[in-house]
Amino acid sequence: MLSFSGKAYVFFSTCGVVFGAYPSTYPFENESFVPVEVPASTPDFSFNADTDPGGYIYRGNIAMEIFGGTLTDDDIPYCNHSNQYSMWLMVMVYGTPPVLPFQTWNCTTSGLTFVDSDFTGIVNNEKICNVGSCCTAMMGLPKFGSDQMTWHSWADDRAAANLCDVPQTEALYCVLVGGHYQANCYEYYPGPSDRIYMQVCFDNIIHYWLTCTVFKSAYAFSYVAGSQDTPIYQAKLSPEESMSFDAVFTLADRLCHPYSYFFPETLQGQSASSAATSSTSSDTSSESSAKFHNFLMAVGTFIAMF
Repeated sequence: MLSFSGKAYVFFSTCGVVFGAYPSTYPFENESFVPVEVPASTPDFSFNADTDPGGYIYRGNIAMEIFGGTLTDDDIPYCNHSNQYSMWLMVMVYGTPPVLPFQTWNCTTSGLTFVDSDFTGIVNNEKICNVGSCCTAMMGLPKFGSDQMTWHSWADDRAAANLCDVPQTEALYCVLVGGHYQANCYEYYPGPSDRIYMQVCFDNIIHYWLTCTVFKSAYAFSYVAGSQDTPIYQAKLSPEESMSFDAVFTLADRLCHPYSYFFPETLQGQSASSAATSSTSSDTSSESSAKFHNFLMAVGTFIAMF
């Protein structure tokens, strides 16, 4: 059952919807560069910055402890916050209970959707795409808020301060300035192996950060240290672990496009030509997911349950 515009919809088997298994790992098996693992840790849930060992991000986004490590049809509807990775963030930064009501993440009820003007196509004075042709597959899809220009400023400042190159792909740019829709909107997760818009994997953002000259000597977290997880936990991370931790905080989904999807020549043990063929096939699948979402939106009006 999915909810759009505050209503619940049931879709019959005649729609051809088949939910498969959620991946057990990230699709990095053929990548020439694989990010280091995020260190395991078990929080004590005291939310005491002086004593809590942390591990909220690991427990939620990596181990997916409360779901037994994977997602099934029974776990849908789902969004990133369902795995409780954000418990520390909610309590210590926003002053809320550690787990918010699930409807908090129903982005359809707000009526906010992505529009062309959400994307300038520029980061730190470098053009990535033209206004009106940026992130086109996201147009009309739900967004959590209208703060995309704030996130553009954040991306500009981070790139300028750390001497970063331009984000390597438009898809990565769309995530950087999208306002955390990928974590905050449950509409993007219609099933364990179905997405209305396929995200980039977290290795993509690490590839981008590796272009930042300043990060070669010392990594700076994307947010204030201690806001994503406990100070005790974050202080123990190496620069490489910090990047993985930071990246998986933003992009946790295992159903995603790895870096080689955009740059097939980076695959291990596969020629660029055959990798390009694979990439084209995957792109068609991603477009089909977006069309599938639009189909559900249309069909739902006929079988709404009030």
